[in-house]
Amino acid sequence: MRILAGLILSVVALRAAYALAWLMAGLGVRFDLMPNGVITGFLASLFMAAETWVIIAWTIYVLGYCAAAVLALRRDRRAPLVYCGAFTVDMMVWIYTATANVYGLALEGWVVPIDTFFNVLDISLLIGLFWLRLSGRLR
Repeated sequence: MRILAGLILSVVALRAAYALAWLMAGLGVRFDLMPNGVITGFLASLFMAAETWVIIAWTIYVLGYCAAAVLALRRDRRAPLVYCGAFTVDMMVWIYTATANVYGLALEGWVVPIDTFFNVLDISLLIGLFWLRLSGRLR
């Protein structure tokens, strides 16, 4: 069980790092701090076209994932609740940007499978974090 707990905590940390890397790259493109071509296609267009509140919500969910990772690695029992909050904001941003087609952007072929993978991963991590909390492995 210790190996499974360590795996769950490691994946939570990797998920936070992945989300943070994309956010930083996207903000770099939006504020013209990154060279052209670092992010292209749908994601670059989304960061350039999104309203400020979408970028703020995006930043909030990424910071939530990072906070949940720090709490999880410290074995804090609040980690699943923080992760759940971040995932909720993540889903609201995803639904708004991907299904409402508010920016007139066409989803690229890779967007839906990748987003679906991460949504399933997030739900799995939530289950894992709540299992760790209920089993007493988070204090």
